[in-house]
Amino acid sequence: MTVTPLSYEERLNSGFTHKLVLPYTDFTGLTSGSAVSLFPALNAATTIAAGVSISRCAINVSTAFTFAAGTLVAVIGDGGDDDRYLTSTTLKTAGWTETPAATKPYTYGAADTVDIKITCGAGTPATIAAGELVVFLAVNDLTVL
Repeated sequence: MTVTPLSYEERLNSGFTHKLVLPYTDFTGLTSGSAVSLFPALNAATTIAAGVSISRCAINVSTAFTFAAGTLVAVIGDGGDDDRYLTSTTLKTAGWTETPAATKPYTYGAADTVDIKITCGAGTPATIAAGELVVFLAVNDLTVL
């Protein structure tokens, strides 16, 4: 996974602060239905601090995932709500998705991570053969205000 903080101009234009690019190989070692830390990094030892707010999340399945064993969906959330930022969305169809703002913005009262959960209708993520997911987040540290 590549995490890129967006430039000042990109932030003004899009309203997002970070771009995360996840090739299919980031998912092939996972267990279906298990959450893995997505942000700040694919590392459970790194967390978002209390006082950080996430106001938006959008995804682009830039390359449709190739998975022959049925459905392949993702949700993005955290330890308190596994689909806080993205409800169940197929990865087998290319395109953009942004979940309505019912659960956003959300300001963390304690350290946590933004997690992604990939669920396979059958088979395992090990059989994903192609695909790329791009995640955009609007992350604001309110403790610096």
